Amino acid sequence: MKIVGASKEEQKIYQNFINQLKLNNRVEILGYENHKSVAKYISESEIGVLINSDSNQHSVKYTSPLKYFEYLSADVKVVASDFDAHRKLPYHHNICFFDPNNSESFVNAIIQTEKKPLIDANDKKIISLDYRAKKIIGLIG
Repeated sequence: MKIVGASKEEQKIYQNFINQLKLNNRVEILGYENHKSVAKYISESEIGVLINSDSNQHSVKYTSPLKYFEYLSADVKVVASDFDAHRKLPYHHNICFFDPNNSESFVNAIIQTEKKPLIDANDKKIISLDYRAKKIIGLIG
């Protein structure tokens, strides 16, 4: 398992979590990567994680869906911290939610991904960048 895009502070937090669960030999933490490398990692993944912090109210109430849409487009199952922001995403019924302060909840969410379906091809078209850009242009013009 690889964690991609973590800041130095986040890397320390994740490393402590990994140490507690005794997963040192199974989890690799990478710092920030360029977009091409991240796209490659996503395409090779089975599960993507959306992590927001409950220490930041903006993070609890709002999220940027870009990473989420990248996961869906790449047929990656999604695990997300259980915040309003994530529950408002399209296709949220396919997300496996976890309590961000409970490692057992996180592990259970990962296990639950096995039972979640991927979105179908028609839904993938609707979330594509091309489709969404055309909709925006249609609203403007």
